[in-house]
This record gives sequence, structure tokens and C-alpha cells, in this order.
Amino acid sequence: MKVGLKPSDIDTVILTHPHFDHLDGIDFFQTANVYIQRAAYRYVVEECAELKFFRNFLYPRKKDFYFLVDLMWEGRLKLLDGDKELFPGITVIRVDGHYPGLQVVEVKTEGKPILIASDAVHVYDNLEKDKPMGLFQGAVIDVVKAFETIRDLNGIVLPGHDNKIGERFKDKMIDETIFKIYP
Repeated sequence: MKVGLKPSDIDTVILTHPHFDHLDGIDFFQTANVYIQRAAYRYVVEECAELKFFRNFLYPRKKDFYFLVDLMWEGRLKLLDGDKELFPGITVIRVDGHYPGLQVVEVKTEGKPILIASDAVHVYDNLEKDKPMGLFQGAVIDVVKAFETIRDLNGIVLPGHDNKIGERFKDKMIDETIFKIYP
């Protein structure tokens, strides 16, 4: 409630990819439509489910996996096939690499766009030092191509897991977990 919203107030969730650490909590949004790339959905449902390693390591909680299938049956899972402007100024860009169907979210502003890179850029060093992260289920060439796509977008990059976001935006901190990135 720090920003005055309840989960029921949220009508749209953009899921960059369905790893457990990005799925966690999605079941709180009981009325939201969830946007995901078709390739990511198929990969988790068809391919990952076949292999014990993925079931145990990347999807230790079946409820997350089942929740995606339930969303599909409810008509709230919206499958995308590539780049798409979902709303004016909010575009998802499919980059693959870390995960088949991984998508970056571009939010246009009056200045530079905000790029929610998720795990296309796990930490800033990945992008700034051309160092792909150690875990990827896609092809490393797509990881590197994702870096190029993100650089070409020339925006303010928000990696998926870097605590340096707090350091880089400390002058815009509202509290210890909320930053006002723009303006």
C-alpha cells in the first residue's frame, strides 16, 4: 500500500519471462490480464515441464506454473508474438537470450525511455562490460544481441537483479524500495 494501490487496482501485468523469481506474487493480481510472449509460455509449459532439472531448480513451486495455465483458461493470459505496443508509450520488445521469449519493456518519456530490461540485463556489469550472465536457457548469441538492442534504444536501463539501482537513483528514492525514475 506504499503507493496507494491494492493488487485488485492493477489490471495489467507484463511478465518478462516465467522464471520463478519473476512469477512469485503474480497470483495476487486476481483480475489483471498478464502479457507474455507465446514462445516463453510454450517453453515453460511444453519443454521445461519435461525435464526434472527445470522442474526442481527453476520451477520449485508448481503453483506458479499452474497459475499460468489457469490464466490461459480464464482468458487473462495474453500471448504475444514479438514486439508490440501494448498501450500508448509502453512497448514490449522480444529479445530472447536468457530465456526464449524474454521481453524488455520500453516506457517512453519526454526524455530518454525507461527500459525495464529484466534478465536481458541481470546486473549493470552484463551490459556495461559485455558479460552475459551465467544462467540462460536460450542462445548466448541472443543474449549479446539483446545487449545491442538495449543499447540502440538508448534509454535508462533497469536491470532485473542489480542492487546498484538504489545507488544510481538514490537522489530519486521515495523510500528504501521505491524510486521515482522519471522525471
